[in-house]
Amino acid sequence: MRALSILLLLAGLFAVQGCSKSRSPDVIVVVLDTLRADHVGCYGYDRPTTPALDELARVATRYTQCRSTAPWTVPSHASLFTGLLPFEHGADAYRGADGRIIDARPLDERHWTLAEALQAAGYRTAGFVANQVYLSEKFGFRQGFDVYSAQRRPGGEIVDAALSWLGTSSEQPSFAFLNLLDCHRPYNIEPLPGGRSAELPVLSTEAPGALLDRLVQVVMGSAAGDAGKLAQEVRSQYDHGVAQADAAVARLIAELRRTGRFDSTLLIVTSDHGEYFGEHSLVEHSKDVYEEAVHVPLIIKGPGQAQGSVANDPISLAAIPRLVIEQLPKEARALTKSFPAPPGPWAEIRFSRPHDLGKWGARFDRERVAVYADRFKLILTLTGSVELFDLATDPKEQKDLSAVQPDLAALLERKARAALASRSPGTAGEGGAVISLTAEEKAELERLGYLGGG
Repeated sequence: MRALSILLLLAGLFAVQGCSKSRSPDVIVVVLDTLRADHVGCYGYDRPTTPALDELARVATRYTQCRSTAPWTVPSHASLFTGLLPFEHGADAYRGADGRIIDARPLDERHWTLAEALQAAGYRTAGFVANQVYLSEKFGFRQGFDVYSAQRRPGGEIVDAALSWLGTSSEQPSFAFLNLLDCHRPYNIEPLPGGRSAELPVLSTEAPGALLDRLVQVVMGSAAGDAGKLAQEVRSQYDHGVAQADAAVARLIAELRRTGRFDSTLLIVTSDHGEYFGEHSLVEHSKDVYEEAVHVPLIIKGPGQAQGSVANDPISLAAIPRLVIEQLPKEARALTKSFPAPPGPWAEIRFSRPHDLGKWGARFDRERVAVYADRFKLILTLTGSVELFDLATDPKEQKDLSAVQPDLAALLERKARAALASRSPGTAGEGGAVISLTAEEKAELERLGYLGGG
C-alpha cells in the first residue's frame, strides 16, 4: 500500500512539474564519519581542527543539539536516508534464532530513501563513500543512486570524484552523497595541506590503529599504562584526521564557489556518530549511547542563504530527508509525505559488534535506548536498568539522577518502551538474511576496527 501511495503521489508531482519552470537546487550531503561535535571549532573546540566548517557555519544554519540515532555506521546512515529510527528500519544488529549476535541486517528495499525520492523528483543521483563495506550495495545503501562508488580512499579523493561527476553537463539537478573516513580508525595522519600540520601536531608516530589498540587494552582491559597520556596521543591523531576531513570539505566548497554553484546549492555537512577516548570506560564507538558518540555536528546552508544562524532546538539525524525536501520548489514538497514526521532525538545500540562481545563478554550483551526530554536524557537498558542525566548541568553524564528523580525516570522509560512497542510488525525486516562477507571485506572491517583489533 505504501509503495502504491508513493507512486500516486509522484504521478501528481510529475503532472505539476510539467507546467513548472522552477529549478530545484543541487543537493550535497557530506557525512564526516566518526566526527563528534565537541571536536569542531564552531561547536566550541579550542584546537584549529575545522576552519572550513567554521567558515561555512558563518553563512549557514548550525544546529547545536543534533543527535545521531545510533553510535555506528549502518543504523545511523539508514536513519539519515529513510527518516526512520533504527527500531523502525531494522538495519542494525540483532540476535539470530540460534542466539548468535548478527552484525547487521541490510537496509530493506521496502524503505523509501532520500536518494529514491530525489531521483523520482527528477534528480540525477550519485554516492561516493569511503566506507566500502558497511555502506556498500550489499548492506542496501545503493538504493536510488544512478552512480555509486564505495571505495576506501582519503577524503580529498572522495571530493575529487564527486566534483568530477558534478561537473558533467546535465539539465537535471544533482544529488551527491559523500562519506569521508579520515577521522575513523585508522586516523588519517598524513601531512595536512597548506603546511597546517604544525598547528595540529601528532604526539605519537605510532600507527593509529596500534595506538588505539593500546588505549583499548588500558581503558577497557587489564593492561598497565597511563590512560590519560595515551588518550591525549590518540586525540592528537584523531584531530589530525578531523582536519584532513575538513580540508576535503574546504576543497569541495572552493570548487563550488569557483564554478558559481555554491550560492544555489543545498549543502549539508554532518556526522554519523562520534568517538570515545576513555570516557565512560569506553574507547572508539559502536558501544554505547553517551553524548561523546551520539552528539554530532549538523550544518546546513540553504540555496541562496548568505547569513549564518544558530538553531538550538533538539533535532535528530533522521530529520534530514524532510529538511532536504522542504528546500525543493513548492510543487515538489509533496514528497515530504513519503517520509515520516521528523522524530525527536533518540539513539539505540544493540549488543555492540560481535568482536566486542567476544572480548568483553556480558558488558555489551544488551540493548540500550537513549530518549531525550528538554534538558534530561534517559538511557534505558531493555532488561530493566536506567540512567537519568541533566545535560544542562552535567553534559559529561557523570551523575545518574534516576534514584533522585524516580518519577521522571519512570515517565521517560514508559515513553521509550511505548515507542518501541509501536513498531508495526515486519517493518524492520525481522529475520533478515545474514550478510556474507568476502575475505577482502573482512580485511577492511578489521582495518576499521570492527573485526579483531583492540
